[in-house]
Amino acid sequence: MDFLQEWFERIAGITQDERTRTELAQEIFAKRQFNVAAFETPACWRRKANRGFVQDVRKVMARGGSR
Repeated sequence: MDFLQEWFERIAGITQDERTRTELAQEIFAKRQFNVAAFETPACWRRKANRGFVQDVRKVMARGGSR
């Protein structure tokens, strides 16, 4: 099968250098697995509540100032 592939590439004009680049690109990008499980929950639900902001505003408002 490799013989037929090489024969076809010679007829089609695909160089060994181009074939090497293609193999390298497949090696780099084909193996990476992206875990989408972390993104199934919306970002707003994954974030912790910012309770400090509300307390800071209450302190400022209690002093009669504006933020």
